[in-house]
Amino acid sequence: MQQSTKNKIIEIQKMLSDGITEKDIIKMKFKSSPKAYKEWLDKFGSYLTIKQETTLVVEEKEQNQIAFIPTEKDIIKLKSLLENADDLLNLLNTKQEIEELHVLEVPEELLKLYDVKISSLRISKAIEDRFNKFVDKNKKYSKTSLINMALVEFLDKYE
Repeated sequence: MQQSTKNKIIEIQKMLSDGITEKDIIKMKFKSSPKAYKEWLDKFGSYLTIKQETTLVVEEKEQNQIAFIPTEKDIIKLKSLLENADDLLNLLNTKQEIEELHVLEVPEELLKLYDVKISSLRISKAIEDRFNKFVDKNKKYSKTSLINMALVEFLDKYE
């Protein structure tokens, strides 16, 4: 971390401990740009820790490792985990067979096809509507890839 960044952390810490509002800090240190302030907080906010309404700089260890001091958000997340611990353990302990999971995974060779042919076919309106809804739910795959996968699986099963 550069010295100028360390100095900025110390300055902001002092401003917060002096009771200066975030709005004023944004005006003075971030050229009135809340976006720049948010980006800076995302990047360096972990060095600031609020404890009993004062802000402390977390010192760097010798090997550029930072001591972890939980923030208020971390404590809230931890409480949520503890409150839902029984449900989470039940989920982990429940053994579901892979067939029950129904995870859609299109093979790589069906994602990048180079010999695509335009073709028309006759299909039931109800089946087409049902397939189109399925395609809408699985937008990470193209309709062409999904049709090809369905046909390949049918052929593998019945050919």
